[in-house]
Amino acid sequence: MRIAIVKEPSIFLEGILSVMEVEFPNYDVVTTTPGNIEALDAYIIDLVIFDIDSKINLMPAIQQYLEKNKKVIVWTEDKRHPDTRYGRIILYGSAWLFLQWYGAGGFGTCHQTYHFWSTICK
Repeated sequence: MRIAIVKEPSIFLEGILSVMEVEFPNYDVVTTTPGNIEALDAYIIDLVIFDIDSKINLMPAIQQYLEKNKKVIVWTEDKRHPDTRYGRIILYGSAWLFLQWYGAGGFGTCHQTYHFWSTICK
């Protein structure tokens, strides 16, 4: 399985990649920035994680991947983000997920985190 993460470069992204590498060694993870989504066309992607906290409107790209029947995770740190209306909706094999991040505590306990990835990455 190949997972793509669309997010601006950051130390946080590096941390996510490190955890995924340890927890899911059989998965290939690629990253790109919101302004360079077309770089993903070079890969067969099974799951795309979009950080929608971007100045670029990512909704057309999200819709494109959904139309290709890919799993999609929509992620934001801003619980008042205008596009959070897509949160917690599951559509025909695609996972729409609104992740709220609360400071250094991340998105839950280690167990919740592992359960989340185990569920999405099946």
